[in-house]
Amino acid sequence: MINQDWQDEFERLFLSGNEIDIKKSISIKSENIPQKLYKYRKVDQYALDCLLNKQIWCTTLDNYNDIYEGNIKTEFLELQKNVILKKASQIGMPDTINIKNAKTPKELAEAVFPKEKWDEYIEKYQRDKKSTENRIKTQIDDIQHSTKICSFSDVKPYGNILENSLMWAHYGDIYKGFCIEYDTTKSQHDFYPVFYSETIFDISKFLANFISGEIDSPKMLPYFSAMKKLSSWQYEKEWRIILVDDKTVQYKNIQFLEPSAIYLGPNVSSLNKFILKNIANNLSIPIYAMHIPQSEYKLEYNELT
Repeated sequence: MINQDWQDEFERLFLSGNEIDIKKSISIKSENIPQKLYKYRKVDQYALDCLLNKQIWCTTLDNYNDIYEGNIKTEFLELQKNVILKKASQIGMPDTINIKNAKTPKELAEAVFPKEKWDEYIEKYQRDKKSTENRIKTQIDDIQHSTKICSFSDVKPYGNILENSLMWAHYGDIYKGFCIEYDTTKSQHDFYPVFYSETIFDISKFLANFISGEIDSPKMLPYFSAMKKLSSWQYEKEWRIILVDDKTVQYKNIQFLEPSAIYLGPNVSSLNKFILKNIANNLSIPIYAMHIPQSEYKLEYNELT
């Protein structure tokens, strides 16, 4: 489980737009990257080639199995309140309690403008709200088509059986596949955590900073959008390599991520076991065979020689 304290601090610094804060956030994240990450795979030619060649592939968010990948939202009332509060702070407005407590556009208008300006503001509010929603939809499409990721799990093949059962079933071809272990301390790639929530990532404060000129560009937004997922996926304990580049390039492969071990699913076929054992020998890494005892819910494993 990712510690909430460092998650909150990482999020605050990462989205600040300040280069010094962003560097601090990366340092915080780096201190919390697990030393070992895992990738569960089905045994097919594609997976075997990647393993043998020490390759991983990143693909765009819209190719993943979660329709909410890269999704973001803006609570427009909160966005307006944040922008107004920033301006109020700049001019030294002492009383902002009614702005903070406003629950509707009308209440916000009453807190900021004289009565003769209320209707004008509310009409502008509705126009700006629709325009912002359209821009957000375009931003989501851009993020989903241009942000590429490769996913790993912090769930060990031999750890908690409740978590492993789901990982082996969903990504390890119903126990017939295999799992690759990667040693992150020997990797040149940067890994980002996935944070799980019941709510879609709200960028209201982030946009308020952008609109107010406190940050130059929303360059960290695609990264953070790719780190937010619905809490029902929490069993994956996911970490990701995230690439933000030309959206016209659908796939991008990254070579030379060194595997450090292979784990065989308990139902792997004899042929696939033979193939993977030869690959492990070729890579000079250990290979383990998983098995499930009949007496208890617990995965066990032994090294193949």
